[in-house]
Amino acid sequence: MESSRTTAPTGGDIWVSWRHDIFDDQGWTDAVNVTGLNLDSREGTPHFFENEERPGLPQLFFSSTRNGFFDIWVADVVNGSAVGATNRVNDVNTDELLEGGASITHDGLEMFLFRGRAQIGIPFDIFSATRPDVGAPWSAPVNLGPAVNHATANDQEPEISPDRTTLFFASNRPGSVPGPTGAPSIDIWASARAWGGKGK
Repeated sequence: MESSRTTAPTGGDIWVSWRHDIFDDQGWTDAVNVTGLNLDSREGTPHFFENEERPGLPQLFFSSTRNGFFDIWVADVVNGSAVGATNRVNDVNTDELLEGGASITHDGLEMFLFRGRAQIGIPFDIFSATRPDVGAPWSAPVNLGPAVNHATANDQEPEISPDRTTLFFASNRPGSVPGPTGAPSIDIWASARAWGGKGK
């Protein structure tokens, strides 16, 4: 999770909590800061990849401002701590725009991210990138187009379902619940696809 509690003076660190029973919604431990991962920059949008398809460690994809802008980074993690180097995912990042989100399918072969720079009039859109195996580079991200992205709204924070057929995301497009000023608030939206690809 991302939290601005105590040790996150820049607005956000990544924290972790565990539970012994996946059906016990009240069984979570107190959250702890993910050691070896957080810097004095802002870290957020964590997405855990189990990494079952090759010898190796689970990975955490996340966004960070440690290079000045939000970019997507990845680190190996063990028991809630980052181990080894933390690497910028250069295949999906740009030098001009902000990237975040990095929701990974369970096989590690597809990533959903958002990209844009709302402060200079470039709304966030959702993109996807793929790779043939978990050791290969990511493809150049492809915009998901008007079926998912609204022309003027910010579409962000994608989360792909376990069966890879439903994409949940946040958007302030028309149709969202109006906020205090009357403008659309950021609501949760969903888009579905018929899965026709290879793999599990």
